[in-house]
Amino acid sequence: MKEMSYTDARQNLAEILNDVAAGEQVEIIRRGKESAYVVNAQEYRAFMKHKLEREFEEMMSIHGDAIKALADR
Repeated sequence: MKEMSYTDARQNLAEILNDVAAGEQVEIIRRGKESAYVVNAQEYRAFMKHKLEREFEEMMSIHGDAIKALADR
């Protein structure tokens, strides 16, 4: 994973986008702390899909019986 300061990232956005498009992840450091991660669209979509699936599973484990009962009405 490539690391860049916030200042360098602002000055080198095109380079970051090229690196990310090629599959590299970029971590942006601001004031010595991690601030953001830049990933390509495919990785982002996969992350969001996984996140939403886990949230749905958690919601169903808590409220699934009530949802099923309402659906069966």
